[in-house]
Amino acid sequence: MKIDPPLVVQVPLTSELSGRLGEIIAERIADVAPKQRPDIARRTIIEILMTRQDVPLTGLVRRHVAGELERLWIPKRELAKINRQRRLIFIESTILLAKSMRKNKGWTKVGKPKPKLTALEATAEYFETSPEALQQFIKRERRVKKKPRP
Repeated sequence: MKIDPPLVVQVPLTSELSGRLGEIIAERIADVAPKQRPDIARRTIIEILMTRQDVPLTGLVRRHVAGELERLWIPKRELAKINRQRRLIFIESTILLAKSMRKNKGWTKVGKPKPKLTALEATAEYFETSPEALQQFIKRERRVKKKPRP
């Protein structure tokens, strides 16, 4: 079952980062080989955070740093639970979007046929999994959310 929504840590470090820190990173990685850019960007973030208080931590850089700290400070089991809950939120919002599109008839245009898939089937197709597996994942994670295990 392949269910991987965009998470916090999956944001690559590039020159398209927001704020002054993004501009500094862009300057430093401009003439560097593509394989070395993430390492130089990480070292630049550490250097800026340690030495310069006038540069704010905003946008994607803030998310990246938060994701890295989360990965380092939170135990693996607890982090896995958090990531499963994030996936559940993402899947539920996708199903809600599919349902509202059908309810509001956003799919109707002149000459287009009515969709044959249900909202759950369309979401399962998006995540490249079966509707049954997706339904089981949703049930299991909702149960965990309601009743925490000791």
